[in-house]
Amino acid sequence: MEFLDYVRVLRRHWLALVICSLAGVAISMAYTLVQTPVYSANASGYVSAGASDNVALESASESLARSRAESWVTIGTSRAVAERVIAEEGLSVSPEELVQRVSVSQAELTPVIRVSAEASTPEDARDLADAWVYALSAEVAELEGGEADGASSLTLIPIEAAALPTRPISPNVELGVVLGLLVGAVAGVLYALIRNQSDKKLRTIEALRRATNSSVLGAVPTGDVTSALTGREDRSNAPTLEAFRRIRTNLRFMNVDDPPRVIVVTSALPGEGKSAVAANIAIAIAESGQRAIIVDADLRRPTVADRFGLVEGAGLTDVLVHAAEIDDVIQIWPHSQNLAVLPAGSAPPNPSELLGSDVMHDLLMELKEHAFVIIDSPPLLPVTDAAVLTARVDGAVLVARAGVTTIDQVTAAAEDLEAANGRLLGTVLNAVSKKSTGYQGGYYGAYYGGYYGSTDGQGQSLTPAGTKRQRLGRDASAVGDSASAGASPSSAEPSAAAPATQEPPVSPVAHAPASYPPASAPAASGDHAVQWKPVTPSGEAVSTTRTRRDR
Repeated sequence: MEFLDYVRVLRRHWLALVICSLAGVAISMAYTLVQTPVYSANASGYVSAGASDNVALESASESLARSRAESWVTIGTSRAVAERVIAEEGLSVSPEELVQRVSVSQAELTPVIRVSAEASTPEDARDLADAWVYALSAEVAELEGGEADGASSLTLIPIEAAALPTRPISPNVELGVVLGLLVGAVAGVLYALIRNQSDKKLRTIEALRRATNSSVLGAVPTGDVTSALTGREDRSNAPTLEAFRRIRTNLRFMNVDDPPRVIVVTSALPGEGKSAVAANIAIAIAESGQRAIIVDADLRRPTVADRFGLVEGAGLTDVLVHAAEIDDVIQIWPHSQNLAVLPAGSAPPNPSELLGSDVMHDLLMELKEHAFVIIDSPPLLPVTDAAVLTARVDGAVLVARAGVTTIDQVTAAAEDLEAANGRLLGTVLNAVSKKSTGYQGGYYGAYYGGYYGSTDGQGQSLTPAGTKRQRLGRDASAVGDSASAGASPSSAEPSAAAPATQEPPVSPVAHAPASYPPASAPAASGDHAVQWKPVTPSGEAVSTTRTRRDR
């Protein structure tokens, strides 16, 4: 892991880091409060060898005093001195316990002995230090063969009484808080790193790329893009619209000479947004001026027709069993004449067999002569439908949801495609946080925030006035799959990708390219033609019109 990877991990688990740090401080303060305070007082005594008029003798006495003070330090922590203090002060502690509360030392290169005493109150600490100096003086006087009043040539004279301490030396509140904060922060960092190592959920583009060993076509940010259907781009929806333009562009330029024209959009499991991503890719292609057909091949839980607010009923399965003609069931989306929808149709008992049949393959080959075909298929891991489909088309786009899909799941899905001899064109990371370093939202957020924030907001609506809009408007991350959401198909809605950034977003109905004249919607009854001209791989139209009579 690089430095930025560690920063990303800490940002992701910042709350745990804060909680651990605060917990460390709280535990430290609680420990401090329950501890008995300890006060320390210091007293000192001077080892005197007596006065002399002889300079040489005075120097020798001084040297003797320093030497004797060093030996008296050992006596100062003896049981005998402790017993004297206990007797004089009337203490109810053992000599051993009392010795543990006192330290005796010699000031460097001087005959001064310092006594430091500790007690639970300032007064006790002061009294114990003073009493210990006097007791040591009496003990050394007895050892030197004289009395404590100075009859001996060497005596210990108390020279500095202990001062009353004003604050305890233990516990140290400030040090405890700092240590608690540091320990808590370290615990939070360790927690974040351990969670990161054990967390198998995909969160970044790089993780998705490594898991599938495939290129990432784009990342769709989180957030509601209902305003995208109004045809106006602002800082709230521009990154999402640009994400689908990016996916559309990457698919087109995957092979300039022969770009994929029949594409399966699938995911590892339900609830990852593959149906909404498929809908948005189809809309993005249609709004660029090229024909697109979205086929609902999720025969077990179809949602495409309802997402686009179209008529449900007969569809793909009816065509495959020769119960209906393609012109009878394909529907033009009212909001864009460049986009057609082929619903799923009646629920069959054998979806995998139908999708893998030669009739299905021939149908897709026919449709791709007219438009780019986007197939919304079932998830890969629960059923084999998507793998069967991918093996007979140009390839598949695998959708994973950030923070939901695991590395093992997306890896298994990619392996299923490979086992079925299917081609993985690339992946899409859905519901990516705009703050994530794995998403290009940092650039888009700044770019669109400045550029679109200054527009006059006069963009023309993509949705004709007076038409239903409630079925549409959520982005891929918000919609997901109706199967995972546990909602009825009518609750799922696709988002619309706006046209290229260099032009104001306008209705594709009013501004269709000359090479793609608006198609007439199928009539209610009678023979009719879907007026779509077949296109070459480069997207150029050829002069051909297919009708039901021609078949």
